[in-house]
Amino acid sequence: MIQRSDVVSTLVNGFMADYNTAMKHYTKKEQLEFTNYLLHVVMTYILREQVRRADSIKKGWETLRKKHGKKFQAYQDAQLPAYFQFDRVLLEKGICTPGEECDPKDERLKTWQQTVFLKDVRNHLQRCLEDLKFELKIP
Repeated sequence: MIQRSDVVSTLVNGFMADYNTAMKHYTKKEQLEFTNYLLHVVMTYILREQVRRADSIKKGWETLRKKHGKKFQAYQDAQLPAYFQFDRVLLEKGICTPGEECDPKDERLKTWQQTVFLKDVRNHLQRCLEDLKFELKIP
């Protein structure tokens, strides 16, 4: 098991590795579209509005799936939205194994870890977005 202090950095690094792997299958313009969607999801979780915006998240997912058809599979295989379900991601991404104490007992610590993770991911995605806009010459 990793140290509690390393949970956030391990999750962020895992997210970005999965993101980069998935994005290799898309053009820069498509990457921009997927990155914008992920930023929308991240901001929804940061603002703790996932219940209120569930339809918006689902609609965005369906729009991307329909638009990209078979190419959508690379994004779906990466399971990036699973990272935002903090209670499940520690097991699903292999950070902890079944039977280990993964989640901190202190809810404040857990909330802090979630918040730091989401903000770090947001910052990474915003940098990716800026790089893509620069490459595509979008102001």
